[in-house]
Amino acid sequence: MLQLTQRGTTFRGNAAEVACLRATFERRHALPLPQFLPSPLLSYIQKALTHAVFEANGEPGFFAEVRLSPAKPIWDHLLFMMNDPALFHWVEQITGCDAIGRFSGRVYRRSPGSNHYDDWHDDDIETRMIGISVNLGRETFSGGALKLRDALSKKQIYEMANTGFGDAVLFSISEHLQHIVMPLEGTAERTALAGWFRREPDYATELNAAIVDQRPVPRGQADGQTGGLPAQLRLSDEALYHAAGDDLLVHVNGVSGVNGRARFYKLNGVGREILERLVATGTPATVIAHMMDEYDVPADELTQAVRRLVAELQSQWVLEAVN
Repeated sequence: MLQLTQRGTTFRGNAAEVACLRATFERRHALPLPQFLPSPLLSYIQKALTHAVFEANGEPGFFAEVRLSPAKPIWDHLLFMMNDPALFHWVEQITGCDAIGRFSGRVYRRSPGSNHYDDWHDDDIETRMIGISVNLGRETFSGGALKLRDALSKKQIYEMANTGFGDAVLFSISEHLQHIVMPLEGTAERTALAGWFRREPDYATELNAAIVDQRPVPRGQADGQTGGLPAQLRLSDEALYHAAGDDLLVHVNGVSGVNGRARFYKLNGVGREILERLVATGTPATVIAHMMDEYDVPADELTQAVRRLVAELQSQWVLEAVN
């Protein structure tokens, strides 16, 4: 199972299962991804979208849909989530596509009975290789099936209505394939994240330019004092992180950096290990004890390093104390 989580992309399966998924994708040119977004992350996104601004779209063929404003913080959050190098790796393994440079797309909302874009098309522009649609809705819609066909023979290859909450579907982008999304039926509207995995441009380069600092600037003292450590910690609902080489990239929804840009920052290998251990155990004292057993580091030095990082991560809403 391929899933996005607050802590990055996970894949539960072995090499044989990857080969099976690859064979299915090569045969159908599409692949459903059940529970692509697990319930906690999906619920957070749904709540954020409830209060977000959706704007009428004036692009020909898409007049009937409204789109999430790219100026809203949740959009940066979703882009960060989808541009995880680990997700790129698994999409490449499953689909056989070339190396992915970035994900781009949109969040849209459509209502039943609207005359939306319903022509067969291929999306084969702007270095797009693989398409994806992720269901972000709260209610089950009717209709709206994705269909794929051979561009030359017009023979239909695949059809799926992606109605499961948090489910996704991957599909090929090629001049030899065309797809269409059928009109909605019934009364429920549809909210989805739709986009493409592309060869270029490189998202990592863009993100590095946007990183505010390698150490977040505290907004105050953690839990009223810098000298103490909370007994229990958890990853804030607003935080996402994923690995980039040895480093860890972090984004917090709604927290702005320089000039109002979204705040992204980087933890080096040591900071990454401490944060991952803190999230896994929830207990700073346990993290310190285990790291002292594994590394030849003076207790005071390690405790101070953990204390400083915890204070910084709490100040930026990455970690929060459990009462």
